[in-house]
Amino acid sequence: MAAEIYLNFDRTCDEAIKMYQKAFSTEDAQIMRYKDMPNYTGKPENGNLILHSVMNIKGSIFHLSDVPEHMIYHAGDNMSILVHCDSEIEVNEIFNQLKVSAMNVQTPQPTFFAKAYGSVKDRFGISWQLIFEK
Repeated sequence: MAAEIYLNFDRTCDEAIKMYQKAFSTEDAQIMRYKDMPNYTGKPENGNLILHSVMNIKGSIFHLSDVPEHMIYHAGDNMSILVHCDSEIEVNEIFNQLKVSAMNVQTPQPTFFAKAYGSVKDRFGISWQLIFEK
């Protein structure tokens, strides 16, 4: 199991990736755009926004994305910790501990990118993403 940083942006993720790549002399980020989602039904002008990207900065893995159009971006509240779990059971066990008195909860479920994915903003205001990938 590994924990990694996840940063969200308000339609500026492309710009941020370019700046971080230059500043840290990193390799090109892996990028998936919203229009690359199976059955994308969002607004055409949002199709080029970043759904998910991954980059290595000085040996640490960073995930970056633009906030989806159905969510509100809050500066200062745009970082979470992404935890790669070893099983769907582990995702659920950790989720059940963190959800006690939690503020925002997305119950773990299968997605097109993972066997199990859930998120929670715990009672201390820390945002967690839990994933068991395919």
